[in-house]
Amino acid sequence: MLFILVSLFCVVVGMAKAVLLTLGFEEKFAVRALVRRGLEVGDLVVLVTGPIIDKVAKAINYVKEFLKYFEGVNVQVFEVSEVHEFTEAVPKIKKLIKELLDRYDFIVANLSGGMRALIIEVLTSIILLPKELKSRVIVELDTEDSKATIEIPKELNIIINPPELGVKEDIIKVIVDEGGEADIYTIARRLEKDESTIRRQLEVLRELGLIELTYRPLRAKVKPIAKLIIV
Repeated sequence: MLFILVSLFCVVVGMAKAVLLTLGFEEKFAVRALVRRGLEVGDLVVLVTGPIIDKVAKAINYVKEFLKYFEGVNVQVFEVSEVHEFTEAVPKIKKLIKELLDRYDFIVANLSGGMRALIIEVLTSIILLPKELKSRVIVELDTEDSKATIEIPKELNIIINPPELGVKEDIIKVIVDEGGEADIYTIARRLEKDESTIRRQLEVLRELGLIELTYRPLRAKVKPIAKLIIV
């Protein structure tokens, strides 16, 4: 029912959407999702794939040919070559989704095709979005027999929410910019903050398991997991 109401509302008010589809060797789930969801002039279809090998390229071309029947609909291919590196793939996908939400009113993400790792990475990227952005993403997948479409409840946006780190996120960004490791003096200088303030925030980040600390002088090394919460 929510699916139908959202679809009707968007058609009435003319909201532009991006349809994000995970894609592998087979295009059938992508095509079914596009037919069921429908497309309007100004919409964008984003095909998210793992490394593009011959079979994937064939599926991409099939979907592109199919989309020629929809006037004014654009298509974009987004290759996640880092699909086997979870902490590299998720920030890349998360950045894509945030950029799409800057340009479109909402996103429909259908996670029915493609590599299992890719599907989990896209879902993780959505879960890690700020709450106000997640509210504009509809996540769905089709069952293997194509008899049903499952939509993930929006209430998960409330239950699963990344921490609001504030200045701590800025600290992580500085450490990443410095090659993954930086001393307290560099961080304080870059952020124009007092060293005592930075020291307290670094200890909290260590307790959260996002960084490792060494002392004399105090140095912070970012853990790969920390990259998932920043863009």
